[in-house]
Amino acid sequence: MAENKLLRDEISILKAEIVQLRDTNQKQAIKIEELERRVGMNPRNSSVPPSSEGLRKPNSPSREARRKLGKKRGKQPGDKGFNLAKVENPDEVIVHSPKSCTNCYSDLENAPVTSTDKRQVFELPDIALVVTEHVIETKTCECGSVTQADIPLEAKANTCYGPGIRALAVYLSCYQHIPYDRLARLFNDVFRIQISTGTIKQIVNEAGGALGLFLETVKELLRDAPVVHFDETGLRVEGSLHWVHVASNALYTFLGAHKRRGNVATDEFDIINKMTGVAVHDGFKSYKTYDIVHALCGAHHLRELTSIGEVETQQWANELIDLLIEAKDLVESEIEKGREKLQPKKVRSIKAKYERLIDKGWNANPEPENSKRYGYNKVAANLLKRLDNNRDEVGSLRI
Repeated sequence: MAENKLLRDEISILKAEIVQLRDTNQKQAIKIEELERRVGMNPRNSSVPPSSEGLRKPNSPSREARRKLGKKRGKQPGDKGFNLAKVENPDEVIVHSPKSCTNCYSDLENAPVTSTDKRQVFELPDIALVVTEHVIETKTCECGSVTQADIPLEAKANTCYGPGIRALAVYLSCYQHIPYDRLARLFNDVFRIQISTGTIKQIVNEAGGALGLFLETVKELLRDAPVVHFDETGLRVEGSLHWVHVASNALYTFLGAHKRRGNVATDEFDIINKMTGVAVHDGFKSYKTYDIVHALCGAHHLRELTSIGEVETQQWANELIDLLIEAKDLVESEIEKGREKLQPKKVRSIKAKYERLIDKGWNANPEPENSKRYGYNKVAANLLKRLDNNRDEVGSLRI
């Protein structure tokens, strides 16, 4: 009896250890699956920045791959070409005449010119700093009144940088994204202008502070636009995490930095809360709180589907990519023909294919009773929920 009890106790201990080991293995399997998914992420199938690829960035298409795509080297058909064309009235003309004959060495100074070969060289002029002194005169009238001449707007101090230098500093910093330190070196190396990083920062801040009317005009134009795209991304502002919010269409773009990501920021920027058109976004929950017409961003869907197709090797994702692009191309084709919408038969066909592919996706990713079970792909399931529950908001299907 004692031996049986001892065996039963050992069996109970072993069963408990087995349960614990199974739980540990399941947790490790989930972690491994997540790590493998992250390793397979790149800018084409996720939101990671291109800079994160490093040496893993794929090479440009090979000659054989380009040949299969029907592409030749150089400019592709339809691409806008650029060439350095001659001007009719050059700023300077230099005539080069041969001095002597290369055959008999006779003097050619008075020989007739039988032909010319004109070549033009485009070059920057010598860059030199121009200092303009403004003398502000003060005069005293016979009546005793003293009057000073108006001071030009650009002469805001005894010595200051002019509007051209200030505009270039703002352009190179804000549009070309050159850091202040490198920008100061560029001004010194190229223009021989010794300017401090603090001065550049002040110039940029002053330019930003003068954009009030411009920003309000852009906001108003976006509020009245038929379609506006919204997104946000994190970045550091003076060491603190901020969010850059963007609202844009084909003509206008508003960018605003804020410490918050959600409604506090979007309400303050005052665009989406006063819109009359369609708001296109990635489905972030704060956007959905606004009572307007919503459409889900196709670019985000394509990235996520590419990840599921490449990393998870789920074929339904690749097929859905093809369908969404097909729907987009059909709509653009109809617009080019002057039509406002697709024929009902095409719409029914696209929506039927969409439904079949969503079903294939759920079959490949069935929701288990225990969502922590190994093999349950939360990334694919979350995307499927969004695509399934918000079909009318999927960008390419708003037809």
